[in-house]
Amino acid sequence: MSSVSRMRRRLSAVALSVATVVALLVVPLGSIASAASTACPPGEGPASCGLDISAPDTVVTFQTFTVQVSITTFVGEGVGPTLPSSDLCSPARVTLNVYKSDGEGGWNLPTSYTANASASVATFNISVSDDNYYKLTASAPTTATCSYDSNEAFFTAVFIPQTQPISPCPDNVVCTQVYNGLSTAATLFSDNGMFTDVGFGDATPGMTTACGGGALETKGVLTFNNTTSSGPKTVIFALAPNLVTKGIGLFNVCWSGPRADGTPFTGLLSACGKNATGPCVLFKKSNQKNVGFFGVLAPPGANDPSGYMK
Repeated sequence: MSSVSRMRRRLSAVALSVATVVALLVVPLGSIASAASTACPPGEGPASCGLDISAPDTVVTFQTFTVQVSITTFVGEGVGPTLPSSDLCSPARVTLNVYKSDGEGGWNLPTSYTANASASVATFNISVSDDNYYKLTASAPTTATCSYDSNEAFFTAVFIPQTQPISPCPDNVVCTQVYNGLSTAATLFSDNGMFTDVGFGDATPGMTTACGGGALETKGVLTFNNTTSSGPKTVIFALAPNLVTKGIGLFNVCWSGPRADGTPFTGLLSACGKNATGPCVLFKKSNQKNVGFFGVLAPPGANDPSGYMK
């Protein structure tokens, strides 16, 4: 299956949800997640099990996001880790602690969640209220047959007003979200790599000329880097209703950056065709609240671009 086909399958779920994402969901802290069970195989003394946290790199304040903790079992030397497929000992009840940075190198007291694992994965739906740096830790109590190693992960929470539309992050991908402080937000994700230097700024003369000129929202140009991604990158722009002053089909994406083969490109993007490598437009959508969502496929590799809606 081609990279754009995989991206289209993932976007089919995202695109259905972005059309209605205006009010952000809030889950009360301290809740207990849904549960089933999993366990480690018996042996002489407790079997050694690992906990691995999967969480977004960036989340939006007050917006629910998913954290998953997978359980691996170390069967024996030379065998390596395996995922348990049946309940061979007591179910694993996983505790997830969410710590907020105190700004001085330490962490505030955590908010804790608990869940029993299902198919060797414990799933937590949580939210945070402050834009800050956070730490996650996962643990499970030792039983007569199982000993669980703790694990930790980190994420940053970004404040985006609840009135500002933004596309949600897909589960289990590298994702970053950013807001320009006015009426535009963007969600960026890829299968791997790390997004850095993500932000909105003003248009350059070369871009506006190549894209036909015209007025542009202040701080409306998105720039980013993810030079370590080996696959395509997806950007979903979200425009608040005050910017959607014409039909969605009349909007274009102005882009300045390399094509998949490395050759430079500056101008308006065309729609993605079959087996497209980008840069190209994946979709244009709106909803009854006149919110606009625009998906762009960016190619892998270095020299990431700048882009904006017009």
